Amino acid sequence: PIDKQFQIRQMPKNKKKLVGVSGFIDRLSGRKGERMVSFIASDLADEADFVASGEGWPLRTINHDFAGLCNFYNSLDLYVCASSIEGIPMPPLEALRCGIPVIIPCGVGILDDLPSIPGITRWQPGEGQQASLEQAIAKALLAPPVDREALAKTTEKYTDEAWGSSHVQGLEKLVSQPDTISLPGHTVETRGARGVYYVAYGDPARKCAEGAITSFKQFMPN
Repeated sequence: PIDKQFQIRQMPKNKKKLVGVSGFIDRLSGRKGERMVSFIASDLADEADFVASGEGWPLRTINHDFAGLCNFYNSLDLYVCASSIEGIPMPPLEALRCGIPVIIPCGVGILDDLPSIPGITRWQPGEGQQASLEQAIAKALLAPPVDREALAKTTEKYTDEAWGSSHVQGLEKLVSQPDTISLPGHTVETRGARGVYYVAYGDPARKCAEGAITSFKQFMPN
């Protein structure tokens, strides 16, 4: 769920477009796309200033704590998620809740669930990803002003209430299952058996989960 502090705030208009990234860089995996962002910031220096919130970004960092995130998002003209692997991720949802246009990757976390509307621009991780991200940013910088309220509404389902309700519904469905289910050629017991439950957001994570499931079936069939 998105913290209730995130909301649309009116901030002074920037003389030059301001593009932001956020998060804490682990300095090993590169999964946040920090190197790409550094190169793109140099390429697009005439069109926009690039800033960061968090730690470890090769950019000017203007916020270091959670309390300042809402003002950080609201100060931007564009928020960029340059990650190739993420769980949800929260920052693009928080930026949207603040009515800020976002650049998001395809096939990462739950971001594919967001609608295709003005203010939500996608880029493609993988081969040629830096060019894809740079093109998306350049396109968004030239776009006309967006409806900030409409962007904020795209995150309405990510509330505390919706999060709790989804878990209740999932558990109710689980406990209401019959003791056995019939599959072609055999019957499977659904109670009393040991198992592993995976939560995998995005294609890279799903591929890892599928590999683990295959391994479990091969080496721990019972």
